[in-house]
Amino acid sequence: MGTIRMIGIADFERLLDAWQPVRRIDAFHVHHTWRPRHRDFRGLATIESMRRFHMQQMGMSDIAQHLSIDPLGGIWTGRPFDRPPGSARGHNGNASSGPFMIEMIGDFDRGQDPFDGEQKRIAQAVVVAVLRKFGLDESAVRFHAEFSEKTCPGSGLDLRTFRGEIKALLASGARVQLPRRSDAVLDEAAVRDWHGGAGARGDDGGAAAFEEPMFAEVPESEWLLAQQEYLAELIDTGRDAARGGRDIDVQPLLPHVVNLSEGLLSTQGDFSSSLSSLRTIVEQHLPAYLATHDDPHLVFYAHGGLVSEPGALCYARTILPWWLAHGVYPIFFVWESGLLDTLRNSPRGGQRNIFTDWLIEGVTQVAARKVWKMMKEDAENASSPFIAKHGKPGGAHQLAALLDPLLKSHPGLKLHAIGHSTGPILLSKFMPLLTDKGHRFETLSYLAPAIRTDRFRERVVPLLQDGRKPVKDLTIYTMTDAAERDDTVAKVYRKSLLYFVRNACEDKDDGRVLGLAKDLADDKELKALFGIGKGGLSFRNGPFAIEFSPPRDVQPQNPKTEALRHGGFDNDAATMFSVLARILGRDPSVEVPKQQFPGDEAFERCGDAGRGVEDEDDADAGIEGDCGCPCCCCRDKAPTPDRFGDDVPDDPDDDGGDSAANGANAPAVDERKATPAGKGKGKGKRPGNRRALCIGINAYPTAPLSGCVNDSRRWGETLADLGFKVESLTDKQATRAAIMAGLRKLVSEARPGDELVFQYAGHGSQIEDLDGDESDSLDEAFVPVDYQSGELLIDDDFHAITTELREGAFLTLFMDCCHSGSNSRFAPLRVTPRGDERVRFMTLDETVRKRFVALRANTRGGLRLRAGARGERIAVPGVVHFAACLDSEFAWESGGSGDFTRIATPMLAEAVRSGKGNQAFMDAVVAKFGKTPRQNPRLLKPAGSLSKRLLLGG
Repeated sequence: MGTIRMIGIADFERLLDAWQPVRRIDAFHVHHTWRPRHRDFRGLATIESMRRFHMQQMGMSDIAQHLSIDPLGGIWTGRPFDRPPGSARGHNGNASSGPFMIEMIGDFDRGQDPFDGEQKRIAQAVVVAVLRKFGLDESAVRFHAEFSEKTCPGSGLDLRTFRGEIKALLASGARVQLPRRSDAVLDEAAVRDWHGGAGARGDDGGAAAFEEPMFAEVPESEWLLAQQEYLAELIDTGRDAARGGRDIDVQPLLPHVVNLSEGLLSTQGDFSSSLSSLRTIVEQHLPAYLATHDDPHLVFYAHGGLVSEPGALCYARTILPWWLAHGVYPIFFVWESGLLDTLRNSPRGGQRNIFTDWLIEGVTQVAARKVWKMMKEDAENASSPFIAKHGKPGGAHQLAALLDPLLKSHPGLKLHAIGHSTGPILLSKFMPLLTDKGHRFETLSYLAPAIRTDRFRERVVPLLQDGRKPVKDLTIYTMTDAAERDDTVAKVYRKSLLYFVRNACEDKDDGRVLGLAKDLADDKELKALFGIGKGGLSFRNGPFAIEFSPPRDVQPQNPKTEALRHGGFDNDAATMFSVLARILGRDPSVEVPKQQFPGDEAFERCGDAGRGVEDEDDADAGIEGDCGCPCCCCRDKAPTPDRFGDDVPDDPDDDGGDSAANGANAPAVDERKATPAGKGKGKGKRPGNRRALCIGINAYPTAPLSGCVNDSRRWGETLADLGFKVESLTDKQATRAAIMAGLRKLVSEARPGDELVFQYAGHGSQIEDLDGDESDSLDEAFVPVDYQSGELLIDDDFHAITTELREGAFLTLFMDCCHSGSNSRFAPLRVTPRGDERVRFMTLDETVRKRFVALRANTRGGLRLRAGARGERIAVPGVVHFAACLDSEFAWESGGSGDFTRIATPMLAEAVRSGKGNQAFMDAVVAKFGKTPRQNPRLLKPAGSLSKRLLLGG
């Protein structure tokens, strides 16, 4: 892999003359990038982003193309000439012969970028020069469209015309006309050395014979190229190195997030928004969504003032699949605030009483009012056409301007808005940007709104009362006054945030808050507006409605909102399903797991501070007994269990028995008697079963392995010694159907308190994603022994079964194969095994791929992609996953055993008996691999606090 740089046409001709090829060129492949377009080109940052994306996301050994031709005719170096390209599936050639490939920067579909001027002249000159060197004629020129359903290199280019122009140039015998002023950048030494390096000739460590995977192909889908463009922006602004790789986590959000800072589009922090990224949302992602949905809904969501940027992004990432599964396209406004820091720096309260809160309100008032004022200004500036302080328009204003023509051309797209806490302040200025253009919002939902009542009357009420009624319906979800007084903020302020806003942030005479039940009760006009009367929790008056959530011990409860915390409304399932029902105009059904609202553990990973509730670090610091009173208020609390699972109630229906599976493919039962788990855990606790399924496959028809069956037996013996009843599947037994049945049996028969293990040693692989839920467009796969018929066990299958794990049961996975982790990528590291060394990754050929696609099409009722539904899958509660290597590495075997199994199994029993936690065990295993390992095992981040849970329950 060489250094990418721009060279002149004279440089290229000199490099071509100096090239003594070991690979014969028999074709010339021409591509366009589609994205980036001409206007998106960022020079070196764009080319470098391509290389990184092709390697890290597409699994290639280098950038796909040999050369890139930019809009001004600049030539950018890429893959060494003697390496086969990653051009088109099944047409990349090999180390002996194959195509030369160029990418022309731009979108050359009809009506888009022009293919003319210097870009066309230089591109054709490169084609002619290569064809002459290898004695080829114009028929060797191939367009990407010939190998796929894509239009590449653009519907505006005609292959016959292009070949005709190349034929004329070849016949003329003339060399390309050089510019009057030299654009050469390479000196004689650089040209001489260009093809001499190991990487350039392809002989680094035996990699000359390496061929890209059969499915290697340059990305030309909007989803993948949006990620690539985002990476280019990070590189261009110098923020890619500082991010520590966190940009991968937010990639699923690229079509859905607008990040704001001081009202402007933000290019700092964990997520970057620019005018280009807004265009991508409006011009690519929304049209793709509209094309696949007959009843489209667009939701704008603005979070509250206690939410950090990482917390807001994590929340969006967590809830995004739920919205998409119900056919709703969300856009999240992420904006910065500092109110939580003001509260954290205030004096710690003691007892819950009026004096403590009054003291905090007084001490923090000066700082809080200043911060609050700035927050409101930032929220409002986002929709301003010109922010005087910065001399630029607000980010939300730019989005509205881009949306206007799209909305006019798609009148069937229904608009909705949701504002949580301070979010309604931002929406109160944003929504008129669209309603003033004649667009209508079907629903507006306020979750514990912190907007002032006077601002609400001024800005929002007219939208619901004027003759046009640009907002059809408003519903507020908030707490009763009793529930507000039971709430806390960061364990410091002993009432809800709305009380703090009312008493410390706003002016006490005029600063009444819309979501505060007390202020609504004191305002006769607003009571009449919402139809609020005595008693009851739900009120409606025309387009105005309000739903109150009472304290948990008060009856009746309100089925439309069960939130008991100010920061808990937007992760309360009852509230959000009520909002969704109003958006869809019907009660939404939950027919598949993806339509289920995320559980508490899914939101907990975002951090409490980031969700506007008390955070873990603040929860107990400086506070006795949690409530500040050492004498009484905490005495009735249930004791905290020593270990996860110890607080599981007795199950009177459990008989503790197991039945062996029947049938030819049923797992074989290890005859050793299993010792029940949970011995000595405490009187009255159900012991819980300990069961394991161990799988090892050596006998693959192609690419056989030698250590997997031994590994399976070794895991089985180790687990049996720890009291597990072990079942096994090896070689011919390990069909996809048998593995699925064994895993399903393991999960479905589990009871609370059970400890389960699934172990796999064999090939891993990757196959193209057919249901659109993967950010890299590839599903990870385990390779059963019958894989040649297309029978692969993909991560979707595995996820669907493990999500059925009963609460209180725990499943631990030990995966000794390549890319056994979520969001994995094909390993960019290319190596040559020696002796009996093998890597546990199988490259699937085209026949297997087609059979897989055919099987899945038949079993899923056709291949139907959900636009924008890709993203990182949330960890399943109760599941702990140990992977043999990083996503960028191979899992190795040699000497009849996998490296991971050989090191981990002897350490397992001691780790369990000494009371090590999951992460502590993983750390010990990693340390045992030494300082320069060829693979690095890891514990995939589990849900909740499972990383600290005792290994296998102790």
